[in-house]
Amino acid sequence: MQLLHTWSNDYSLNDLAVANDIAPYVRKYNTQTVAYSKRTSQAVASRLVPAGIPITDMDGAIYAESCDRWLGAINSHRLQHGGQEELTQQTLSAAKLPYGDGSWIIGRRASRVAVCAAVASALASYFATQVETEIDIQVG
Repeated sequence: MQLLHTWSNDYSLNDLAVANDIAPYVRKYNTQTVAYSKRTSQAVASRLVPAGIPITDMDGAIYAESCDRWLGAINSHRLQHGGQEELTQQTLSAAKLPYGDGSWIIGRRASRVAVCAAVASALASYFATQVETEIDIQVG
């Protein structure tokens, strides 16, 4: 896992600028979809659609599953990163909140500091841990 880009502003991020920063990464890394939360980044996601960039809303149960897969990948040492201080700091600062029946999520507000990199890692983990859907059957 590697943190590619961060944004900051004391008041509000410029959704157009963020979308313009995301687009080159989508093309460079042959991205299948951009995962986002409609609660925090719907304006950015809406700007990506006209550019032909596929988006996936990750709110609700799918976010909880993402967080669980992320923690499982960390605990089993399947997920590692290149020692980036910002990613490490945000991951260690992430607050774990209960969600539903036994699930949990990264609490953005409960964390009291920026944990966007940890959330992004969780969302990416969801797709990185998907089961392969192509099945080859060989007989004989």
